[in-house]
Formats: sequence, C-alpha cells, structure tokens
Amino acid sequence: VIDTHHDHRVAMAFSVLSVVADGMVIQNADVVSKSWPKFYAEMSSILGPMAQEN
Repeated sequence: VIDTHHDHRVAMAFSVLSVVADGMVIQNADVVSKSWPKFYAEMSSILGPMAQEN
C-alpha cells in the first residue's frame, strides 16, 4: 500500500511502477488530476485497462 500523502508526483511515479509490480495499491491516486487530469485515461489507452484504488 502506497500512501501518496496527496502528492500527484508520487501517485504518478508509483502508478507507472505498478505496471510491473503486481498487487500495488495506491491511496488517493486521483490526486494526479492536479497536474494531469487524463493521466489514467492516457495510461489505459497505452497499456489497457488498469484498476484504480482511491
């Protein structure tokens, strides 16, 4: 479980890492909308559907 401490940079970095690290849970993952509102949509368009944990 990753606590982002509401930091969008931490959420983005660990979201990318989660592509190769199974079972990762990122708390407050939606904080990325501060700087890149479509981050998860764009990642999904490249990598396929991803689960998002808030």
